Amino acid sequence: MKTTFFAITLLGAALTASATTVTYDFSTAINNNDGSYADTFKSNPSGYTITEYGFQDNQNLAILNIASLDSAVTLALEITGLEHGDSFTVSGLTSSQYGGGSSAPKASGVLLFTGGSSNDNAYFSVPSFSNYAYLAISSSDCDPSLKAVEATFAGGSIANIASAATPEPATMAFVGLALVSVALVGKLRKKKI
Repeated sequence: MKTTFFAITLLGAALTASATTVTYDFSTAINNNDGSYADTFKSNPSGYTITEYGFQDNQNLAILNIASLDSAVTLALEITGLEHGDSFTVSGLTSSQYGGGSSAPKASGVLLFTGGSSNDNAYFSVPSFSNYAYLAISSSDCDPSLKAVEATFAGGSIANIASAATPEPATMAFVGLALVSVALVGKLRKKKI
């Protein structure tokens, strides 16, 4: 019985080890300034593109297109430019609330996170992000800048990321050890019968 529990524990550890975290660094993102309504920043590691639209007519609003991250299990943002007393919100928008590009959001969205200066240059998790195609980052106090996005994907959901196509050697070792343990438990049970 202890051996079976040990094998299941090893298999669980192997499956947990297969999660992949991708960091999108917006401090080095490509700026496609079209001169009209917004600067568009694109960050594209590992096959997923995230686009940020920053509105010139409303310097305290940025829209983040996260539609390609629908298979992520966690999402964290890092914002900079917040000083003592500043606050900001992160809201979720569907495609019907924001069509992307030059038009401002048609609705304010659903509030997902409220933060302040204590969140400056520190990652914070965005709850329920997977229900939305866009995130709106806004403030009435300041002009917060998106510094980075960190998305974690479960092992089986990132087939299009080349670096994750081959499991790490440690993961394979865990899986192999778990399978050997299960086989040994089966042999021990047959001998007892």
